[in-house]
Amino acid sequence: MQRREKILAAVAGGLIVVVWVVPWAYRTVYGPVLTRQEQLEQLRHKHAQAVRQLSQVNRSLAVVNRWRRLSLPADVADAQRLYQQWLTDMALMCGWQELRVVPGRRIVRSGQYTAVQVHLEAVARLDQVARLLSWLDRVALAHRVAALRVEPQGETDQLRVRLTGEGLVLPGAPARKRLFPETRLQEPLAAAAEAHSLTVRSSEGFPQKGPFWIRIGQEVMQVRQVQGTRWQVRRAQHNTALLAHGSGDRVQLLPLQSETLPGEELFHQLAQAWLFRPYRPPQAPPERPSVAPPDPEPVVVFIASVQKDEEPEVWFYEPRTRRRYVLRAGQKWQWAQSQLQVLSIQPDRVVLETPWGQQSLELGQSLQKPPSP
Repeated sequence: MQRREKILAAVAGGLIVVVWVVPWAYRTVYGPVLTRQEQLEQLRHKHAQAVRQLSQVNRSLAVVNRWRRLSLPADVADAQRLYQQWLTDMALMCGWQELRVVPGRRIVRSGQYTAVQVHLEAVARLDQVARLLSWLDRVALAHRVAALRVEPQGETDQLRVRLTGEGLVLPGAPARKRLFPETRLQEPLAAAAEAHSLTVRSSEGFPQKGPFWIRIGQEVMQVRQVQGTRWQVRRAQHNTALLAHGSGDRVQLLPLQSETLPGEELFHQLAQAWLFRPYRPPQAPPERPSVAPPDPEPVVVFIASVQKDEEPEVWFYEPRTRRRYVLRAGQKWQWAQSQLQVLSIQPDRVVLETPWGQQSLELGQSLQKPPSP
């Protein structure tokens, strides 16, 4: 074989090695490695998807568990009975009169939820309606006002109110015999502002530290400190009256989602304005007498009872001097050359100690100094 042929044969052999042998060797050696890398990337992608799905499931499960905690008890009959009892107590606490409460429909969504309805019919003022609606919105419970109808009763400030509450019962909700944790008073509690501590028989189910809210009868209190079964409280909160309670009276937790509602104070001011009063055209002013009238006797008018810094506050207005007095329970003040003291404050009533005896005024009433003998 000539030298040229040997060179061509070597070149041809090299080409064969490059074209056939090298790819075969690459596939044989590195092919499994590349395949494993692709499989590893696919597994990493699937793992990331699984992690995202698990995170979404955990978030959804947390939401479901929260709604289950807010749900009425799992037993539908117990749920409707307890919800009816609680709505009745709250309506009475807000001052509703001639109250009639009946159970309504049970709306079943198989495998999803059951909605139980309770119908209330009563006579109440607009501010009392607003107070109940405020409580229903603030309490941590899965329910809603499904229907509300308000009709004025003539020219009075009374309204005929028809309200339908609807509570939610979810599958898997905790079984319980009470809507909210309850206990009993161990000893009587006087209707006095200085009675700011109470003893309960058991604190099971209640928060272990304050602040939190409780209801005893028709009085709402804020628990400030917890020392076992001895609680330090603020009395007569959220426009409720200071009342006496006996040993064994029921103490119920009021779990609130929020302390106040936006615009709640303004709404109550509008409620006091009595929106349903019929319009009356203005009357012509009387003719002025020809002689100057004598100086009027000193008069102050009880115009408002409000909550400020979680303490009741009463407002008086003196038309003659256009002066407003802002006072709290126990505070003394000088008026018309006499010293007066505020004994107690309720949402629509105030009791005063005056030199001429104890005086009880309803909202809108005036206090007049008796003429000198």
